[in-house]
Amino acid sequence: MKKQSSLRRLMHYIKPYSFSLICSILFALIYSISNLLIPYFVGKSIDLLVVGSINQDIYKNFIFIGIFIVLAGSSLYLMSLCNNHLTYSLTRDMRNEVFVKIHKLPLSYLDSHSNGDTVSRMVNDIDTMSDGLLLGFNQLFTGLVSIILTLVIMLYLNWFMALIVIVLTPMSVLVARFVANGI
Repeated sequence: MKKQSSLRRLMHYIKPYSFSLICSILFALIYSISNLLIPYFVGKSIDLLVVGSINQDIYKNFIFIGIFIVLAGSSLYLMSLCNNHLTYSLTRDMRNEVFVKIHKLPLSYLDSHSNGDTVSRMVNDIDTMSDGLLLGFNQLFTGLVSIILTLVIMLYLNWFMALIVIVLTPMSVLVARFVANGI
């Protein structure tokens, strides 16, 4: 049997739950857009306060801020539900597959290893992977979408400053890594 990469095997398990994955990415997009628009409308409101023109525009900004807060919170909640469904369904499928394989093990293997040890190893490994997937999906989707949207907004507002940030960020990571490892 050809050895598959871990990611390819994981994608095999995710395939039946691709709708949950797509919904999770969509809710991460909504969450990230809402999270980026809240400071924009707060800044516009502060600008109106500084100028001293408290008019209907500031109230509209407050309404938009409220809408985006509710939208961000609800999309984060829905994204967590999708990720939970995806992760726990994957875990259930993997456990079922593992127990089918345990039942097919030869008696000589089961006699030489304690039954609890074999089951415990497999269940603990799947639980560890489940925890990693649950945290990883939440962090990965929102993080990637936030970084991409932030770069797009920066390029739109001031392309020169955005290019400076794009160039200097990897350099600062390398310098921080160099300092952390000891000079």
